[in-house]
Amino acid sequence: MTRKGARRRTDGIFYRQWNNTWYSSITGKKLPLYDDQGQRIKGKHNEAAAKKAYARLLLAIEDVAGHAADTEPDAGDIVADYVAYVQHRMETASGSRTRVASARG
Repeated sequence: MTRKGARRRTDGIFYRQWNNTWYSSITGKKLPLYDDQGQRIKGKHNEAAAKKAYARLLLAIEDVAGHAADTEPDAGDIVADYVAYVQHRMETASGSRTRVASARG
């Protein structure tokens, strides 16, 4: 909850005073923002650096997705991602069954 009179930021970043660090929650998790050298961005005065790191994070997510967030994904890409997901799940599931069987064994 926000304090009375406080406003939420709309740029996707926020500052945590208890550990003096800037964060982003674009992926659903609260992730600390890092500068070019891989160090956490600290200090309330480093808001500009936090905005720059947030922009880098958005670009990295867009590059990983392979398409811009505002465009529709190709049906073939969706199917390929799903097949890779199912194969990964099958590999992990068969590996866990093997470990259980060998433990009982």
